[in-house]
Amino acid sequence: MGNFVLNPGTLYGQILFAGNSRRPRSLIYPDRNNVAPRLGFAYRVPGVNNMTIRSSYGIFYAQDENTGVTNRLTSNPPFFGYGSQTISSDQLNPTTGFVLSSSATIARPSPIPASSFVLVPSATAQLVSWSEHFKTSYVQQWSLSIQKQLPWDVLAEVNYVGNHGSLLLGLGQGNQPTVLNSTAIATRRPLAQYTVAPVKTVGNWNSSQYEGLSAKFEKRFNKGYSFLSSFTYGHAFDLQNPALDLCDTCGPGDTIQDNYNRSVNYGSGDNDVRFRYVLTGIVELPFGKNKAFLHNAVASAIVGGWAVSPVYQYQTGLPFTPATTSDLANAGTIQRPRQLCNGNVGGAGTIRQWFNTTCYVNTPSFTFGNAGRNILRAPGKNQLNLSLQRNFPLLFLREGNLNMRLEGFNLLNHPQFNAPGNTIGTSLYGVISSAGSPRQMQLAARITF
Repeated sequence: MGNFVLNPGTLYGQILFAGNSRRPRSLIYPDRNNVAPRLGFAYRVPGVNNMTIRSSYGIFYAQDENTGVTNRLTSNPPFFGYGSQTISSDQLNPTTGFVLSSSATIARPSPIPASSFVLVPSATAQLVSWSEHFKTSYVQQWSLSIQKQLPWDVLAEVNYVGNHGSLLLGLGQGNQPTVLNSTAIATRRPLAQYTVAPVKTVGNWNSSQYEGLSAKFEKRFNKGYSFLSSFTYGHAFDLQNPALDLCDTCGPGDTIQDNYNRSVNYGSGDNDVRFRYVLTGIVELPFGKNKAFLHNAVASAIVGGWAVSPVYQYQTGLPFTPATTSDLANAGTIQRPRQLCNGNVGGAGTIRQWFNTTCYVNTPSFTFGNAGRNILRAPGKNQLNLSLQRNFPLLFLREGNLNMRLEGFNLLNHPQFNAPGNTIGTSLYGVISSAGSPRQMQLAARITF
């Protein structure tokens, strides 16, 4: 492991490797003052039958498991990226490059031991820098709920929940030019005396906030049926998705346009679902032995014992951000467009134009856009799954049965549209070009014994 040090001091701008006597073995000073108190209570309301109020508060510490391999201290040269070259551009001509042919190749340098490695300022292999005095991320969580037992064995519950994340991991570009113009990015790096390479900086500057209301009505299985009906309304904010490496299809974790003004990145979280409703349960059909209809022996053997189980869910769409095709600011970071109006059109969007595409335009050269992060909303989900099932006793197995189940996913074949194209100037800008799974049917059998 190695760390490109950007903490003030005599080692500023140097790469230190694990085992260096001037720093801890992990190169990071551990955070040893993590106290996590939790408090909760339950109160039965006097004079009101079966009503309880509950509340809780707690502090919970997190880990750094979401940073990904490429953002860790194992991703510094000479262990990683040594010999690579970054081709930077002024949008017209590459300033560095290679001519590849049968007679011209690029020789890969021999590995260099860490003990003899010297960081050359002109090297362009990306560096990784973690704050040496790293803090453990933590989340404060609180809740208040009211529960009431209603007639017919139905439980009603209303909840207010909230949380606030502090000292969360944030990923930025620590060598972003402070001046924007047409010259090569490498010539404007503020750390050029140490390195002209891009520098991934991981620090504790990220934060999050969530508040939400939820309610549910629940009846546990009795008299042949059960159900759970619930909804949630809330809003989640953060400066950056704390999962810095994200998944293969989620896009890059580094979403900061201007690393000298991170506060403008505060917006709806990538996983923010404003409203969600779910209805699920199971209903035994009224046919067969001890039921209201068709309870003779023959009919009971054919139609008795069947049950229907629906799962219906409706939720609003996830947020996304408009984008430009290139780094028009020539800053070496992501670029956002200029916003002229609010592009959300509510339910008026179509698959050909989901949002008002004229609200976002490319910025003038060498300027940052003013469009915020996650200001647009993708289509939501409206889906019904349904299963028909029955248990058949297996006499040759002690307490055994055969469960037969016919299941339909997205039974009504309602299109579950994916997010539209978000990049200005492309053919799919504002266009929804794909959808989730269509109706699927499956037959399943399970033996339990």
